[in-house]
Amino acid sequence: MRKIVAGLSVSPDGVVDSPETWHFSFMNEEVSTVVRAIQAEADALLLDRATDESSAEVWPY
Repeated sequence: MRKIVAGLSVSPDGVVDSPETWHFSFMNEEVSTVVRAIQAEADALLLDRATDESSAEVWPY
């Protein structure tokens, strides 16, 4: 049986809604490295339509 791991953007003060309005200000090389490592371990990624469409140029495959 496979396990499901959920990734969630949470601000330092606990905000989880509308990450497109705040989470980019916290992105740096260290955070990007951690996110890439988590994604590299996954067999599959499940994205919502908006995330998939906005990421298509960055992740074409």
